[in-house]
Amino acid sequence: MSEDLILDELHRVREALATRFDHDLEAIGRYLMNRERLEERAAVAFPPKRVPEIVPPVPSDDEKS
Repeated sequence: MSEDLILDELHRVREALATRFDHDLEAIGRYLMNRERLEERAAVAFPPKRVPEIVPPVPSDDEKS
């Protein structure tokens, strides 16, 4: 084990879930999404950030020839 207790716990939980669901990622995902849905805590959702459209420069008359 490492000296990072949080990472150690994360690895233990991940391995327990993998064992419980026979390493089936879809089953693990369904379980976690259902568990999240049943939580009584408010979820935080941020609006998407807009990415500015990049417009290529218009070539000048010198560049067209």
